[in-house]
Amino acid sequence: MRSTTFNPMDRINFILEKNGIFGKADYIVYDSNLTKNNALEFSRSLKHDGTFYFTDSLIEDVLLTLINKKIVERNKLSNDDIKKLKDIRYRIGNMTLETEFGVPVKHFTGSKDTVKIPIKIEYIFG
Repeated sequence: MRSTTFNPMDRINFILEKNGIFGKADYIVYDSNLTKNNALEFSRSLKHDGTFYFTDSLIEDVLLTLINKKIVERNKLSNDDIKKLKDIRYRIGNMTLETEFGVPVKHFTGSKDTVKIPIKIEYIFG
């Protein structure tokens, strides 16, 4: 297994600019001290043929979920809380990409990528 860790903020800004949004996502703050030990760890995995396109799409999917404010801790919010929710702010740590090679994928051998990012969520109620 290969593991790579990186600061996701450059990629977040790239995604925003690619979608015509110039400027920063001020509701996302990078904190290099944030880890899975002191924050929620959001992750997604994908099995594929090993083509980098799929790895890149997985990273973008995770970051778009964050950019679009779709990550919440449902078990910590009641239905009334969700109705009162006005905004969300995120503090994020380094993103980790883990790649496992030689994984069975349908009728061939491929890769399994897992993207993980530690997140602290601040809920703003109105």
